[in-house]
Amino acid sequence: MRVRRAMTVAAVALGTALLAGCAGQPGTAAVVDGRTFTDAQVARAADELGPYLANSSPDAVLSAIVQSEIGLAVTEAHGVVVTEDQARVFLDTLAEQAGAEPADWGRESLAIARLQVAGQQLAEQGDETIAADFTRALAEVPVTVNPRYGVYDGQSGRIAQPERAWIVAPSAGE
Repeated sequence: MRVRRAMTVAAVALGTALLAGCAGQPGTAAVVDGRTFTDAQVARAADELGPYLANSSPDAVLSAIVQSEIGLAVTEAHGVVVTEDQARVFLDTLAEQAGAEPADWGRESLAIARLQVAGQQLAEQGDETIAADFTRALAEVPVTVNPRYGVYDGQSGRIAQPERAWIVAPSAGE
């Protein structure tokens, strides 16, 4: 019994240490190339953009935040700059089309919109060099994600929930 208790305490301590190491500090959702994004920033962006996103789950919104942080650096390096004012117009138009009042958009929502507008501009230009650089940056830029949001996939730039082998769906007869 003592061995089992000691192992349980050790497992909890290890889990806590791992979670603390990945999260950096309490309230941290992710760190992208040294820039910290908080749970509150993710929640605000989810609240603001939720009605306009196909998936407004916390991990999907955090994925969009991470992608915008990386993507805007890439597009700006190629001379494609979208201002917050342009992003605000884009978001206000979305809100109006949905019959909602424009919001006082937060920085993360504006960044996500800036990347969307930049993507539209790039699609019109047909320049695939920037897309290749963006894909490369997703894999190379250091990203640390709080495990409760999921695991960062540098190939897709998405945060996905890991498989949890210990969770088993009940069979039809149970």
